[in-house]
Amino acid sequence: MTHVATRNSKPTSVNSKSPKTDAMRAQREASATAIDANPPRPAPAATAPTEPAPAAPKAPKPRVSQVHKTAVKVSTAAKRVDALNTRVLKWNKEDGHAALVLAALTGATVELNRAVKILNEIPEDWSPKAAKGASAEKEAVVLAEGTPVAVREKYRPDFELVLEKSDMDELIVVAMRGKKVICRGPAGDKLILDRRQLEVRNLQTSASK
Repeated sequence: MTHVATRNSKPTSVNSKSPKTDAMRAQREASATAIDANPPRPAPAATAPTEPAPAAPKAPKPRVSQVHKTAVKVSTAAKRVDALNTRVLKWNKEDGHAALVLAALTGATVELNRAVKILNEIPEDWSPKAAKGASAEKEAVVLAEGTPVAVREKYRPDFELVLEKSDMDELIVVAMRGKKVICRGPAGDKLILDRRQLEVRNLQTSASK
């Protein structure tokens, strides 16, 4: 081994290493060993987003017949009348008015319960047919040209600014277009009214006025 002597220093070996260098090298070797022992885990593969399962269709609600609805309402009415009957029972029995009210309520309860029984005995596949009202029947009547008509009493306030009261009784049908009626007034002016607003004028009644 060759020693190199320097001024004011002790002879050192050329092949000698400092403790700091040895420590750094040992640390690097330890890190490399740790990496080899625990290699980095691969990133998880990306998964496609899953679509939510479609919601199950809701079952349709059973259709309640009009007969059943009516039976429920009548039954409710019967219970209310029976409750009133119980209240009237607390009144003075010697009072004639109380006796009449009690008899009427008792009869109403009996009839309502009978109606419920009849409704419950109707077959489920039966449905009532709607009846035509009086206004529907009047609208269905076709007014021929030249028919004398008048404005119905309930609709006269709607025409007070257009016609005199006497003129409302002196209308003549010119033509009919669906539910609309074209009429001519006494002065020759034309008006368009709904069929339900008119009634056929009675000539004898008009003459007597």
